[in-house]
Amino acid sequence: MPTIVDSIDDIVTRRQLGDWLRNRFETLGLRVVDIADDLAGVSKATIYNWLKGNNIPKPPKGDAIDRFYLLLSHPDLGLTNGQRLALDQVRTRLTSDTESARPRRPMRGLPADIATFSGRESELRQLDRLLTARRTNTIVVSAVSGIGGVGKTALVVRWAHRKTVLDTFIDGSLYINLHGFGALDPLTDRTALYQLLLKLGVKPGEIPDDTEAMAALYQQTLDDTSLLLILDNAREEAQVRPLLPRNPQCTAIVTSRHRLAGLNVSHDVTHLHLDQLTAKESGALLSKMFIAAGVTASPEETSALAARCAHLPLALRIAAAAYLTSDQPGGVSVIDYARSLGQGDLAELTASATDPTSAVRAVMDSSYRRLSPDLRRALLLLAQHPGADYDVHAAAAIMDLPVRRTAAILTMLHRLSLIETDNGSPGSGGTRHRMHDLLVEYARRHPDGGAETDEAGQRLRDHHLHTALQASNLCYPFDADRRPRLDSETVRMPHLVDVAEATAWLDDNRDNLIAVAEHAAEAGIGDHVGALAITLFRYLDTGCHYQDALRLHTAAFTAAAGHDRGRAANQLAITYENLGDHARARDCARHAIAIARRENRVVDEVTAVSTLARAYLSQAKYPRAASLYRYALRLARRADHRMYTAWTLSNLGVVTLRSVPDKTQTIDYFRQAVDLNRELDSPVGLSIAQGNLGLSLELQGQSESALEHYELGLAAADEVRDRQQQTRLLANIGRLLGKMGRFPEAHSYLDRSVRLADDLKLVTLRGNVLNNTAVTLIAEGRPTEALPLAERALTLATDLDDRIEQAIAHQVIGTVMHGRGDHDAGCRAHDRAEELARSVTECNLLAEVLDAIGSACADHDPARAERAWRESATIYRQMHPRRAAAIDRQLREWELS
Repeated sequence: MPTIVDSIDDIVTRRQLGDWLRNRFETLGLRVVDIADDLAGVSKATIYNWLKGNNIPKPPKGDAIDRFYLLLSHPDLGLTNGQRLALDQVRTRLTSDTESARPRRPMRGLPADIATFSGRESELRQLDRLLTARRTNTIVVSAVSGIGGVGKTALVVRWAHRKTVLDTFIDGSLYINLHGFGALDPLTDRTALYQLLLKLGVKPGEIPDDTEAMAALYQQTLDDTSLLLILDNAREEAQVRPLLPRNPQCTAIVTSRHRLAGLNVSHDVTHLHLDQLTAKESGALLSKMFIAAGVTASPEETSALAARCAHLPLALRIAAAAYLTSDQPGGVSVIDYARSLGQGDLAELTASATDPTSAVRAVMDSSYRRLSPDLRRALLLLAQHPGADYDVHAAAAIMDLPVRRTAAILTMLHRLSLIETDNGSPGSGGTRHRMHDLLVEYARRHPDGGAETDEAGQRLRDHHLHTALQASNLCYPFDADRRPRLDSETVRMPHLVDVAEATAWLDDNRDNLIAVAEHAAEAGIGDHVGALAITLFRYLDTGCHYQDALRLHTAAFTAAAGHDRGRAANQLAITYENLGDHARARDCARHAIAIARRENRVVDEVTAVSTLARAYLSQAKYPRAASLYRYALRLARRADHRMYTAWTLSNLGVVTLRSVPDKTQTIDYFRQAVDLNRELDSPVGLSIAQGNLGLSLELQGQSESALEHYELGLAAADEVRDRQQQTRLLANIGRLLGKMGRFPEAHSYLDRSVRLADDLKLVTLRGNVLNNTAVTLIAEGRPTEALPLAERALTLATDLDDRIEQAIAHQVIGTVMHGRGDHDAGCRAHDRAEELARSVTECNLLAEVLDAIGSACADHDPARAERAWRESATIYRQMHPRRAAAIDRQLREWELS
């Protein structure tokens, strides 16, 4: 029986891909024959082969049907958007001709094309001219303007789906809704940049906090790509300007209700204004909808209905859909139906000559009256959702209905053109639904809308909180006791079966979770926000979603009172520390400490004091950090809280590891932390403690013992799939094996760490990994290969202001230059390494840099070598006695000679 990988990320062969899908079929009790019957052009034999990992097809070219993606999109498989996209990317990688093959164009990020789209041939030709302009190697920007409901987004999305556009932008298309108009707050340029960077594949932890730095990274990421950027629903020029590309191979299309003439100041912008459809185009759109439903309508009839709808595509689709589902089955003619639209809505329709969007309101009033009570209720309640979109389970919670009934209602609303859907069937598990902003405004203002609003909001909050709790407990079971204990028996929520599903749900719903929390905070519902902040803390922290964490914990702090406010202040402090804002981190931590003491919450005080200590540790203020950690340790032991005791011992060990040459006390701290984490069955804490214990022993020269603890730490990191810790420990093991002369093994570990750091885009660890590899190559006698790695590490470390990795890189460069006989360059590099090592006051680093200087200068500058070795030996006597003894022997030999 094959071993099924735990995560889609772990699939590395076609057989594993097939095994994963077959396991999905078996878990859900699906039959291949039933699925094949639903998929056009996909036979039973084909699916059976795919489930064995055989004959898995490459992504098709052009507009050909993607049969494999049809399978992934089948609603019975219940895959989320994130899971489908991840599996599709795995398929693309496994079927590519070369390892360097381009990733598949990210078409899944575009909204679905509208099947009933009609007309706009002239406008489509104008957009086609953008492709010609692009060939002149100039930056191409187009602004599409027009009133709400006129079809701006539909036009651009239709154009983006055309084969000529797909073939031109070989890296695909990116879409973002800027929410410039509607019920949701417009995205700030900061939030838009953050979301676009995530869509471009940048890891959250790599995204800087500063908006200007974020914009620079965005432009850098767009360089050397060929992308179409669709910036939809912009409110003003300032919202858009930082998002426009500087790379002429990228084209940006902006849609807005305003003309955005101010963009011409900084860019050569092509403006395209959309008016209502012509009478001919309106008639064609209505005819297409009627013919699809098997209904015949004369040109006079469609002309009359189009006129009533002011030739607005949104109003036309709603009106036609309402007629086909209610009036037409009852024998009402199109002409009579068109006339009925004016009854009771005369003021709106009269105004449509000067305000065409009033036709949408008139059509909506008429359509609303024709809805069944269930659909009226659904429309009004779904419009209350504070997020940008939602799935069937969230909709079921809002409406307090079973999922099957909710799916049927969503399908009907979609047929009526009252909601839009992304990939998949309306109401299926992975499909996202949303409502046009004009319809949201209409529903929220409707006089019938207030009856159930509060109850629906509470159901939605419960749904998100309880599902987030279920997902977090699946992903991070080792600290489940730190999260709320909730009774979920009456809450409508999906059942998540494994870590992959839980992670996908959290990723797909992260924006909505934050939006719901902020909405609750504005309403003063502090209990919900606080519980959600605690529930999502580990997910946001380990996933490096620091900007989202800042929004959530700010909302929790705003809405909280008493000790809950102190806990929120501490979570804010940790988030600020992760973002590198040490001053705000210290302020929030002190606030949390004051509240914890006032409320007599010892455990809260331990966490807040530890957070304050971490802020000092980050700035190499070791005495202050050590004092605070020792105080936190006394509190944790007094409260008999072993988890916090274990964490505080590890943190105290880190301080002494960096600042005290004698590692005896450091090793004792880490051994205690290891024992406690083992007893508590905490793999995250155990991995950190074992890794730090291994480093302490390595610095003492106890290589075999260090290797054993590194490997135990790596096993614990593997258990919880802590990718950062895996990368760090693989690099440490590789470096240590290099010191031991076991070079083939060393490079095996180092190569794995390099691949992980690159695959995960762990910028903060790349420099460390490259430096460890360079140090190993130096020890192996391969300085020519070491030099470019150290130079790359130096560039990365300089960009991040990481002085420790800068010092190591300069140390390697200096050693290589001295070895080549270029002593001036070698001395300059070593001088800089020594200056950096002294600035961070880290004894281990300074000893190693001085030792390297002594070795490199021994032949040509013995005076400098002697000075460097004497100082390094002083540090080594407490830390690494054997190395100190070796240096002393060398110095005595010099004296005798």
